[in-house]
Amino acid sequence: MSRFNLVKKGIQQDLELLAKKTIEGLREIKPEIERALDPLTVIGRGESRYGALPTCGYPDYVALSSNDKPVLIEVKNGSRENSTRDRFQASFYNSLGKTVGVIVHHTNINDGSVRQSVKMHLEKDAETLVVYPRLHKWERVTDTIDMDQEEIEEIWSAKQLGILGRWPDIHCESNCPHTRYKIVLPEDSLDSLAKPLPLIYAKGAADLGMDYDFNFARRYVHKTAPRAMSELSNLGHLLWKAPRSDLELLVAMIEARLGIGRDSSEKLLRLVAGTSTGELGLRTWIDPKKVDKEMATDMEPWQLLLPQKIIDEIGQTAQSIGTQTYSLPQQSSLLIDKSWRKWS
Repeated sequence: MSRFNLVKKGIQQDLELLAKKTIEGLREIKPEIERALDPLTVIGRGESRYGALPTCGYPDYVALSSNDKPVLIEVKNGSRENSTRDRFQASFYNSLGKTVGVIVHHTNINDGSVRQSVKMHLEKDAETLVVYPRLHKWERVTDTIDMDQEEIEEIWSAKQLGILGRWPDIHCESNCPHTRYKIVLPEDSLDSLAKPLPLIYAKGAADLGMDYDFNFARRYVHKTAPRAMSELSNLGHLLWKAPRSDLELLVAMIEARLGIGRDSSEKLLRLVAGTSTGELGLRTWIDPKKVDKEMATDMEPWQLLLPQKIIDEIGQTAQSIGTQTYSLPQQSSLLIDKSWRKWS
């Protein structure tokens, strides 16, 4: 039980540090938030995802309104305002929240005990509050960027042509970077458009049994409580023979203090203890070469664009991006399937 106490102490230290950093940031913007939206509860940090074009958004803070609507807070602490750019960024965050959802990292302090939780608000309308502390200004942005399938394909086509050192037939405005920096590339087009590699690897790995929900929980715990995870790893070889009552205490503590759910807490202990061999539900990585075979048809357009040697080299990177983009606290498979259907 002494090692158990070290794990518990490690979680407390990690969460106290995380809470300290969060509170310091929130204290700076609190007056601006209260003037902007009331009632509003700022609960911590968050992130959002867009699956069709593998993209993540990381606003500075997340709040919830009285009707549980996510409000994303972007703090611009510069000496001047760039309204066009900032509004575009805010609209982009709103689009991510509406299309997929907002992952909220909630830090709660009660009677000196710090507890962390993570919650997914799926496909809810979001708005963004842009705060300029040094300018004593704020702006509420409710607009979204409406990207239809044709625009998504045009964006992705330009990215693929860029890989080849070319660009599509476009007419840039005078303020476009291509024009300002006098970049000149041969114009070209694609006969067939390849699906995003991170999405291909995410879909293939999911079909082969990768558990994206648990992968999110595992990475989340490692990032949130690194000291505790280090101690838990050192304790791992003893866990498989520990009394069931001790394991239940560990599961309950991880679930309560880190907020990742009982199923993921149990899986985490089994993974650390080395008792998860062969369990499909604990697969957090799959060899990219196996994914290549599983998704051979969808990889063909990429093989027309790039040499096989390059594809082999970037496969693991693409899979890593896919894992980061499509891993959610829950319903990761839904995000992957919906993103895949947009390209089908």
